[in-house]
Amino acid sequence: MTTPLLLLSLFACADGPSEETLVSDLQVIATVAEPPEVAPGEQVSLRTVVADPQERGAEVLTWLCTPVGGACLEASQPLDQWVHLGASAEDSASLVVSPALGAALTQTDEVAAVAWVLACEPGLCPVVEEARADLEQGVLSPDLGAALSDPVSWMADLPIAGVSLALRTVPVSLRTAEERNANPVLRVTGPEGAVLAEGLESLEVEVEDQDQETTVYGLATAGGFGSPFSAVLGGTALLSYYAPAETVPATLYVVAQDGRGGTAVWTGEAQVR
Repeated sequence: MTTPLLLLSLFACADGPSEETLVSDLQVIATVAEPPEVAPGEQVSLRTVVADPQERGAEVLTWLCTPVGGACLEASQPLDQWVHLGASAEDSASLVVSPALGAALTQTDEVAAVAWVLACEPGLCPVVEEARADLEQGVLSPDLGAALSDPVSWMADLPIAGVSLALRTVPVSLRTAEERNANPVLRVTGPEGAVLAEGLESLEVEVEDQDQETTVYGLATAGGFGSPFSAVLGGTALLSYYAPAETVPATLYVVAQDGRGGTAVWTGEAQVR
């Protein structure tokens, strides 16, 4: 539903950009699940937005892995139902939530499927090549199964630059489609496509959401936002973007997340003079 307009300064009393909001290397910005709440055995679309400020390219490996006994619960399904490899900075994976999660719903209203997203510059991540080979053959190898069930164990062996790993959960329930959560609707009014002068600019963010605990955060490939995140009050927030002194193109990202798995992402381009 639409709530009354109320402006909230994201940066409060900040007088410059927060370093946490500057994206200088390959980074997973957010993953949007559609729908954001599913039933056991249903398909979910996971759309991942990746920032690639160095423009070296990115391969995006997305997989579901709900850990059970040191393995992925989803491993009993055909491989392409729970593992997807794409080659785009904004990639979508249609994956199937394990029907076995339904067993846990006899005693609880909700459980969570676990989704991982790995973005890598081409050639940097051996697990990407293993996934490519297994997907072509349609068979999960023991090595890939072990890697996907415990990605933290091999991340330390990869370079810091050009690699980004993210995790998100997808709520799984037996609620009807009408009862389930929906993703926020995000509208941003600001300097998209504009030529910005050095200094402060404002982006007005309007969020429609069922949840009352929605937060928004801003990221940028040049300059930065005044604060990493803010709660949305009254359906609107005012994000403060600080343009850099140098003449560069900047990609701006605004992400809204509610407390029940709902996510929305806005991307805008600006040229700083």
